Amino acid sequence: MKSYNNINCISKQFVPIMRQKTRLKAWGTELASARTSMQRDDFLLLLISACLEHFVSAA
Repeated sequence: MKSYNNINCISKQFVPIMRQKTRLKAWGTELASARTSMQRDDFLLLLISACLEHFVSAA
């Protein structure tokens, strides 16, 4: 029973990571479809700020 609890605890820690990975994939797709370099620059700034916000809130 104890080993099951450890596995369950570890898997719960990976759920937010997998969700973030899915978001990053979606953002990457959106970035690839941005038509102008200005759109790409704006989007990269948005992506960087979102990542920083995520890591600061996780700390």
